[in-house]
Amino acid sequence: MLSQRGTGASISESNIMPYICQLTSNLGNSDVEAIFTTLNAERMAGYLEATKGDKSKALVLYALNQSLSSLLFELIGNIEVALRNKIHDAFRVLYNRPDWFGDVQAKLTEKGATKRAANIAQAIEELEGNGEHLSSGKIIAKLSFGFWVALFESKYNRLFWRNSLYRLFPSGTALESLHDQLVLLRDTRNSIAHHERIYYKDIAKVLDTSTETLTALCPSMMLWSHGRIRAEVENCLTEIKNFLS
Repeated sequence: MLSQRGTGASISESNIMPYICQLTSNLGNSDVEAIFTTLNAERMAGYLEATKGDKSKALVLYALNQSLSSLLFELIGNIEVALRNKIHDAFRVLYNRPDWFGDVQAKLTEKGATKRAANIAQAIEELEGNGEHLSSGKIIAKLSFGFWVALFESKYNRLFWRNSLYRLFPSGTALESLHDQLVLLRDTRNSIAHHERIYYKDIAKVLDTSTETLTALCPSMMLWSHGRIRAEVENCLTEIKNFLS
């Protein structure tokens, strides 16, 4: 039976993801090796280091990291949806039309932001290529989180922030600080999407940033979903800390 902590408690008897722990305890050596080969030695190196070379424990830590990632992905996903919809509403007012995409694309092109202008063109092209009926909702969903975060770069201070987007956040919000916060959320989301280790990162900062951002965008949504997810994230972090102690 695999030991979970210095106390000698078995993994299967712990309160940490008992189902996963039990499954891992039941694996034979050949199963463990097969999983490591499939996941890739380089990917698992950090987990092995954290568990002092114990491959079975490394698999449990991998599963815990996946659980944490899943929770954070939902948490940041709520912010992504809220942010892009709020920007859409703001741009509808700014450009006095629901299909503002051409206007923003032109403004970005004038600014020399060809990459971001191309993001819009590509989103529309892909939808048309799939034979889908173009709608604002579909185009918005097609654009990446990185696109929306980029609109808060300081070079768009006059173009987007002063003209419109400042209204989405509390009075006195500094654009550069806000952009830094959004970049943190974007980078965390990208790390999760690439199945990277995130349990050792400053998750407390991610939680505080996500809470502050969603509170600004929609206090009701923050109360409805964020509190629950944040509590689950904190519980998961406690489980990981206890597992590694």
